[in-house]
Amino acid sequence: MSLRIIKAGVHDSIQDQGRSGYQHLGVSQGGAMDDFALKSLNLLLGNPRHKAVIEMGFPAASVVFEQQVVFAVGGADFSATINGQPLPVMHPVLAGEKSSLQFHDYKNGGWAYLAIRGGLPGNLWLNSCSTNTRVERGGWQGRLLRKNDYIPYASKELPDNFPGRKEHIILPWYSTSWKDQSADDEIYVLPGREWEKISDSGKKYFSEKTFWVNPSSDRMGYILDGPPVEIELQEELLSAPVQFGTIQLLPGGKIIVLMADRQSIGGYPRIGHVISAHLPKIAQSKNKSIRFTLVTMETAEQLLLSQESHLLQLKNACIFKWENIFKK
Repeated sequence: MSLRIIKAGVHDSIQDQGRSGYQHLGVSQGGAMDDFALKSLNLLLGNPRHKAVIEMGFPAASVVFEQQVVFAVGGADFSATINGQPLPVMHPVLAGEKSSLQFHDYKNGGWAYLAIRGGLPGNLWLNSCSTNTRVERGGWQGRLLRKNDYIPYASKELPDNFPGRKEHIILPWYSTSWKDQSADDEIYVLPGREWEKISDSGKKYFSEKTFWVNPSSDRMGYILDGPPVEIELQEELLSAPVQFGTIQLLPGGKIIVLMADRQSIGGYPRIGHVISAHLPKIAQSKNKSIRFTLVTMETAEQLLLSQESHLLQLKNACIFKWENIFKK
């Protein structure tokens, strides 16, 4: 069973949760930019939440499913259609063979995802199917997806009562988004190692001013446009480990937020770290304004636990839905 790319997008690749445990060898974790969307879509389809998906920027790919498939799209909203009909995000969909999935207009977000019931196999490298284009490993031949690529997907049984020829059916359950008390443009951060080296005016700018994610930003890092942040740093810094969400201060006062394909170490001042629960939020903030709010470690932990609780509830609800479908 396979899908065919009939029109390539600007940055389509196979991603999963990434490869952990190799940063000391210079290999960053990589993985999906919006890990929460990846998990949610997989759970909607009855998959283990780490299964590989197709990640897409805008303009996104157009695909044809060669065989019957159950899939879901989510993360960013790029105005998806199935066989020309509007398609809601975060809903499982049954599509017949030769069904066409397209993305037409940008609505919001930075990265959209296509998940398949049964999962996408991908090329396994260092225990992950995530695409690492710098070393051409993982994903689909270690590269971005191209026109006329045939991407296999795992065959997973469907109930006998599922129609085999109908064009598509939107299944009657969906995932809601996880919400906290933050504003839409507000990103929670923890202070970094060099936070106290920032001047008082620099701290004020960082905490009170609005920044814009530069359109040139990519999976390696989001460069922010906004007022320069001053730092009082006399000594030269040694390169040190960095993570997804590390906020570095570049020469001249520019800010960059390191993303999924970041380098494994960096030598610029680390003035903050985006909390884990807000990594999906900043990933979907491409071409948007953002504001930073300093929070405590306790707040960061509580929000991460709340997010995990949301995913657990989604998992249990979807298991129940699929079990009922197979009983009918």
